[in-house]
Amino acid sequence: MKKIILCVFSFVMCMGIACTHAWGFSISPTAITISHPVHFFSPDGTDIIINPGSYEVEAASNTLRLQSPDTKEPIHILAGPAPFPENVESPVAMAIPIPDEGIYLALAVPKEPGLEAMGSFSGIHTRGASLLQIRKTLTPQRQTQLKAFANQLRKNPTAPDVQKQLKELSQKGQGKTSSASPADANAIILQVLRQSYLETSKDLQFYAAKVKASNEQKKQVRERIQEIREKLAHTTNAKDRETLQNMKEKLEQRLKDLEAQDKLGNFEIQRLMSQYNQAEQAAAAILKKKQDTESRVIQKIN
Repeated sequence: MKKIILCVFSFVMCMGIACTHAWGFSISPTAITISHPVHFFSPDGTDIIINPGSYEVEAASNTLRLQSPDTKEPIHILAGPAPFPENVESPVAMAIPIPDEGIYLALAVPKEPGLEAMGSFSGIHTRGASLLQIRKTLTPQRQTQLKAFANQLRKNPTAPDVQKQLKELSQKGQGKTSSASPADANAIILQVLRQSYLETSKDLQFYAAKVKASNEQKKQVRERIQEIREKLAHTTNAKDRETLQNMKEKLEQRLKDLEAQDKLGNFEIQRLMSQYNQAEQAAAAILKKKQDTESRVIQKIN
């Protein structure tokens, strides 16, 4: 399976946490990193290839604008409106891979419709277009069901019952009463992964904000400790020295407490990253297996 590395936001890079999974972290909520060439449509409808690299994603009318630090000119990709009923507090870019097909690229923005586009590894876009259209056929009840399952997948991706439901989604597409084409099945799982990703992003925002606030507090505490040390170096009065020493010890204990909180926050960020990795990998494995089975059936027919 061709791998796409998705960069979501957090302050992990600042904290020195290693990114070893298929889904990594960046300090920007709108940053993605692509590791394999992907075909998209340009605004004039011609084919455009996005080369491997890191990009900041922005909305620009009916296009997604990708800005690479390696090039001066941004790349514009033709995109369509994406309904994001889930509230986001700040823009969030996502790039979700579909095994052997391409990458779903989207940008959710606060209080406005987002934008989305489907890229293709091969340059054949017809199947990708149906992946974007299938969501329109989902009933509100079906969307609610998929949202609930997305939360299950996000929280416990390796649970047997969750794996079973994921497999059923890939086989049944929109439901028991409809015949699911490969694109239908992919679109349903894509919808689940998109929802799971947004919920994970909210949690990451929460913990990243806590870590950022803690880092600022630690900076202030360290500065205060340094001030006290300088005063101690120039203070000879025993009582004043005792007062300053007590203040320094309290601040040092506060610094230890903040560092302990950071460890918990870092652990939660790593846990969220790992869980989403597992969810994405589980979905990709099931889709890959399904597509391989379909290919063998077609080869036998031919």
